[in-house]
Amino acid sequence: MGVFMEKNNQKSNEIYVKLKEEIIFMDVLPGSVLSEIENTKRFNISRTPVREAFKRLEFDGLLEVRSHIGTFVTLIDLDHIEDVMYLREKVELACMNHLCGQMTQKQKIKMEFILAKQEKLISSDISGHQLAREFILSDNDFHRSFFEYSNRLKIWEYLNNLEYDYQRFRVFLNIDEREVLKKLQQEHTQIFELIVSGDKDKLSEVYHDHLNKGFAEGLKKVFKAPQLFNSLSNIQ
Repeated sequence: MGVFMEKNNQKSNEIYVKLKEEIIFMDVLPGSVLSEIENTKRFNISRTPVREAFKRLEFDGLLEVRSHIGTFVTLIDLDHIEDVMYLREKVELACMNHLCGQMTQKQKIKMEFILAKQEKLISSDISGHQLAREFILSDNDFHRSFFEYSNRLKIWEYLNNLEYDYQRFRVFLNIDEREVLKKLQQEHTQIFELIVSGDKDKLSEVYHDHLNKGFAEGLKKVFKAPQLFNSLSNIQ
């Protein structure tokens, strides 16, 4: 029985990770129906591991169970994104300020590697959706590094668990937007250079614009797909 339970838990975790990835990277769109029965067939497994994966996704805020109707991928909540971005700016900028003029050579080399990878991605010929996915993963590596180097990695992990709507929104904005990604990479480079030089005042200005301008400009794109969002009434 113990071995059976362990295998079920392992399979449930695999299903959870796979479905979460598909939801976050918009392979499964907000508002879509997810069926336990269809996923038991898809993964060729009993219903229990799928049900457990669904419960975890519901806890994450990525699934919504409507009694006697079905289970749906949650819509993207713009109000929640604004709250998370406010918190993210305060904490991440503190980490960046802590590192200003203090980065080790090893840390600098790692950051340069991430930036070079982003530049290579933008120059590649991969599809728009795949490019958005790969760039966001690299973008996460870039920002995560500041928390890691400041010995605040647990705070990054906490914030990351709050950012599923934000990550989906970023994918939505960046699909087929190679020039936007190019601009983001250039801003990453500028942020890195300002940290190395220790210019805290300019860093604060550039980072604020980096985090917020894209969101403000991206709201224009939201109205092209209003069915994916649940808080459009407050947009001005």
